[in-house]
Amino acid sequence: MIAMINQLEIARRSRTEPKMDTLDFDMGIFRKTQELTKRYHLNVSGKEEFWDVDNTYADSVFQAGVDLLTELGVFCVTTNRVVKFTEDEVKRAAREMPSTIVVGEGSDRRIFQKRGIEDRHNRPCFIAAGHSAWSDRVPLPMHLAVRANVTDERVCAMQSFMYAETDGYEITGPTHWAYGARRAFERVRTGCTLAGRPGLCVIQYPTITRAFGVIAAMDPVNGMRPTDGTLFSIQPDLHVETDYIAASYVFEEYGLAYKENQGGGSNFIADIYGGMIMSVASRLAAWMCYRDNMQGGGSASAPRGARRDWGGRSRYTPQLATAQTKDGAYPLWLTFAAFKALHRNTGLITKANIWGCHEMAVEQMSVEYLLMQALSAMRETLWGNHFHFAGSINPPSVIRWAADVSDAVLGSELRLKDFKELSEKIYREKLQGWADRDPRWANTPDQRMKAYSDPANLLDVQLKVYDFYKQKYSQEYLANENTARRYLNDLGLDLHI
Repeated sequence: MIAMINQLEIARRSRTEPKMDTLDFDMGIFRKTQELTKRYHLNVSGKEEFWDVDNTYADSVFQAGVDLLTELGVFCVTTNRVVKFTEDEVKRAAREMPSTIVVGEGSDRRIFQKRGIEDRHNRPCFIAAGHSAWSDRVPLPMHLAVRANVTDERVCAMQSFMYAETDGYEITGPTHWAYGARRAFERVRTGCTLAGRPGLCVIQYPTITRAFGVIAAMDPVNGMRPTDGTLFSIQPDLHVETDYIAASYVFEEYGLAYKENQGGGSNFIADIYGGMIMSVASRLAAWMCYRDNMQGGGSASAPRGARRDWGGRSRYTPQLATAQTKDGAYPLWLTFAAFKALHRNTGLITKANIWGCHEMAVEQMSVEYLLMQALSAMRETLWGNHFHFAGSINPPSVIRWAADVSDAVLGSELRLKDFKELSEKIYREKLQGWADRDPRWANTPDQRMKAYSDPANLLDVQLKVYDFYKQKYSQEYLANENTARRYLNDLGLDLHI
């Protein structure tokens, strides 16, 4: 049997294929996604029942993504050359996407499996994620922050941090990139050991995309073990980098268990239907070029910069199935179509960010916040995703609450239809207008940037919920969580009180 295209061949093509101007390639995305939308008759509004996507339409979305890669290719920003693939190469790669990943060591060995839509048998695995810069000026040592987030046995991996500064050094330049990468990995592993989980999979969050900086922490004794992982993000608009390809090749030889793609998307897609096509193509490209075996499940999104007034795409509004665009399309139906396209045609294991994590959270205390996060946990459980908790650090309540809600979804045998009804009821009774009443949620900046501008206050929100030193929750938080539990229990969700 012929194996899928190897990374040495991709690297060769990135040096020998014809050159192209970046803008010419990007504008080609605009024209090609328009063409493919017409070719496969994807320009349909969808349905209010977002899960009601027929197999034929999902397969057409997948084929459009394959065609985008074979007819347009990926753009190497390092060499300004376009790497082309044959349809056979793309489809062979899709077939070889692994549906199982084994990570960690000893009692911390865990298995990520591809979950099914409305899967009642396989619980989501949890990835606690730093996914942020860190500084020694943050009023909490990194290892204690990590300890709080990995104590829960449901956590199967801990994504690391990258240092903005540590030990009196600004992390800039090759030597300090290597130093910062190794120190961050060392301290995350220390936190895992303090939590009694020394074998837990640790996922590197790279300081720099250059190959040297990415592989600097590779060390089976003191750093990155073969049972650990790293992040390789494909850039928007199908852009790839030779250094990431090189680092990924080294890690393949090393036997690294886990690689994840956090990127993708496009500034140059023609419309929301192009967003579906790009979701498929970018995930296939991330697997082929970087061997990313854990990725987001894709979405239907408009070109960046376009106004997103769909009612379900903001950071604080539930993704209701009834939300429509002005032209009558149902974006949640289209997002589900992209997800189903990958689910039916590849073995891709998918994860999703859980709403309300530190990246955009201005508070993690209120009943409304807890109900919003509960809706996110319900949805991702039913869609077939694993859970990713992103953005510096969260109080351990975020993971525990999501776990309890997810288990209740499975125990109560909820379906996507039930989620739609519950989300509409909860939004109507408890959440409508909530963000408007609390002006802190309006135009919320990325909270992670405090690691650079205001590190002393990076954890203000988290420390109100949880004392990381005493490992104790605030009474206000516990009271609010109890209120949220009782409310959801009354709605038929089997949450323990």
